[in-house]
Amino acid sequence: MEIYYAEPKIIRFDVNETVLKNKIQPLGKLSVVVEPMCWLKAKPNDKILIMLRFRAHIINEKLNKEVLGYVFEFAGAVIPNEQETDLNDVIRFVQNSALNFQNRFLENAPIEIRHTQLTSEIDEKGLAKSLLELIYQ
Repeated sequence: MEIYYAEPKIIRFDVNETVLKNKIQPLGKLSVVVEPMCWLKAKPNDKILIMLRFRAHIINEKLNKEVLGYVFEFAGAVIPNEQETDLNDVIRFVQNSALNFQNRFLENAPIEIRHTQLTSEIDEKGLAKSLLELIYQ
């Protein structure tokens, strides 16, 4: 499979500075959702556009406030070969996406939350299989 990577995009990065300044602990519950997306080709030789959208939130339930809201998109275009051999390439795409997601967080997060590991709950292989199913449907 040939994969052409696009530049990653931060769609949203909001931090509740008030909660951080008051040093409220624990900050809250982390939730990360990853949505695989695919736009099928219009003609047989067209590339297939793929994207992973990562949504991360830290919600402090005691205060009923969002501490972090972060939406990140990582896109690319693919030319598939064979479903069985393409899985490894799609796994690499997912791994690169997750790494970029975490790195962009580290670059932009305040020191109080920079230690948060956003990618610890991401099932990279399962996500790659879901994305591959979208490509081959």
